[in-house]
Amino acid sequence: MAFLKFVKGAIVGNEQPKYEVLSKKDDYELRSYPACQWVTLSIHDKTPDEFSREDFRRLLDYINGKNEGGISIDMTVPVLFHVSPVEEKAKDYSVSFFLPAKLESPPNPTDSDLELSETGAREIYVR
Repeated sequence: MAFLKFVKGAIVGNEQPKYEVLSKKDDYELRSYPACQWVTLSIHDKTPDEFSREDFRRLLDYINGKNEGGISIDMTVPVLFHVSPVEEKAKDYSVSFFLPAKLESPPNPTDSDLELSETGAREIYVR
């Protein structure tokens, strides 16, 4: 997990989804986010603690031009981790990069384990 802390520190200040703060408390706020596009790596048979630089590199390769369009894409925040619990230990999860709003038609990935997706508008509690 130390690697994830490094990643968080390395990408602060980059584009992120626009949001509106709906309410704010001392230690969290409720935000409203519009629909957003993502590139996602699905990982099986590993726990999130086993997430590696090689796994992260696959997403970086996509934004660095290893995609069907050969297009480099600006790094953004956040990087999302979604864990799907399976029995006692979570072994299925995904890691997603937010894609910039100006990228209307993102290029398809060349890595078969990456996929493009869009999330609908949603409200999220954030610390």
